[in-house]
Amino acid sequence: MSETIVVGVDGSESASRAIDWVARHAAGRGARVGAVHAIEDPVYAVPPMAAVTLGPLPEEVRAEVRAQLEQQWCKALVDAGVPFQ
Repeated sequence: MSETIVVGVDGSESASRAIDWVARHAAGRGARVGAVHAIEDPVYAVPPMAAVTLGPLPEEVRAEVRAQLEQQWCKALVDAGVPFQ
């Protein structure tokens, strides 16, 4: 059975250290990596006592974040040859 390691990524220094650690350890274990980034939908207060969201982000924004995740934030995984999604 293949092992999966899940790691949160957001471009921060802490996340970068976590990705570096995962890249070193996943390669030796033959593990796959699930790189996760969450985007919080903005919520706007509307008086009295209601809230409105704008709905999901447009696909082009999601694609930009996905590209940044794959090309920058997870570069250590690419360099180590570790498969991730």
